[in-house]
Amino acid sequence: MSNSEVFGAIREMIVSQTNEANSIAEEVKKSRVDVNKLVHEQRTDENTTDEVVKAFQTKLAQLDARREKMISDVTEHIKANLPKSEMSDDVYKVKSEKYAELRKGIKSTLKLAENIPGYKDSDAFKDLPALKTLTGATAGTGTGVKRPRLSYLSMNGDEVFVMKDGKDEAGNKTQVKSYTFTLAAEKINSAVKGAKVKPSDLSAAAFESAGTDDLSSVDGVEFNYSVNGSEFAFKVSATANASEDEADSTDEATATA
Repeated sequence: MSNSEVFGAIREMIVSQTNEANSIAEEVKKSRVDVNKLVHEQRTDENTTDEVVKAFQTKLAQLDARREKMISDVTEHIKANLPKSEMSDDVYKVKSEKYAELRKGIKSTLKLAENIPGYKDSDAFKDLPALKTLTGATAGTGTGVKRPRLSYLSMNGDEVFVMKDGKDEAGNKTQVKSYTFTLAAEKINSAVKGAKVKPSDLSAAAFESAGTDDLSSVDGVEFNYSVNGSEFAFKVSATANASEDEADSTDEATATA
């Protein structure tokens, strides 16, 4: 049998297996309900007519308002007794942007070097200095955990999002993908027995991997997260110039419910 005939036989096998797998996927899609997705959508539906859900939303909004007030009060109390930062917010912004530029350059240079023959056997890159993590959020504002507005989020290769009302570039109302660490935390907690992952756990891991708490300043970030023996690979991008406190108001509550 020639190589061409072998390749043809292999192709037929792959096509047959793919068609069978696709048939199973379609059957499952038609007969299975994504409970977590539907629960989240209905629980956060602003136009819901379900009285139980409406009562929940009202009570949760009240709790959120009380929580934010408590956080704000204790934050102002603590800040009043803290020493002042020697570096101003404006200088920090310039420094963090330069850091992000340098970090991106280091990453690109290393990728270039990896493609040069003999890279793995070279001693030139074995004792490179470790890149330190940039810390120090802006000194003046913020009462809670930094929550970047995400423009993309995938977990183990699958996008994690829900469709929400939004606007296109022309300002017309449309459905847009909404990516949040809240959704990712919910999926992990549903999939892993005993897991109690919070959105802030995932954002902290993203900040650590990115080397900054301003994810919009880097060209995407990839990181792994492990819980109770299960591994999750994340790819994340954040919208530039977005509010760092933008997130579902139910982040902490829904992820641990």
